[in-house]
Amino acid sequence: MNQQVRNAMILVLSLFLVAVIGGGLWLGSLIMRIRDLDERFVATRRGMTKSEAVKIMGEALPGNLKQPTAWWDDRLLGEVEDARIVSSLRYTVKIIPVPITFELTFDSAGHLVGRHRYD
Repeated sequence: MNQQVRNAMILVLSLFLVAVIGGGLWLGSLIMRIRDLDERFVATRRGMTKSEAVKIMGEALPGNLKQPTAWWDDRLLGEVEDARIVSSLRYTVKIIPVPITFELTFDSAGHLVGRHRYD
């Protein structure tokens, strides 16, 4: 095997290892972010204010409320609670193939009505 072929093989192998290690580190950071959000998410309590929820969860993007649905974890709360929702906060971790979103919903007084994890 000549020197150029050997150098090319070493380069390809090195690039492959860098890609595998980098991908593993990226995936690991996403998993850590999801675990962190999940721990914070379960610390939220019904009726707490939006500012209290933000102190626990951190800043977030406002959610889309086309058809608000009140959940508490995986349990639907019903139409009466749905009607109370006026705003939401969403925390999303973009992971392939499906992003994981933690959503908190609030009433007009700014109190936590529902929470749900979409994954």
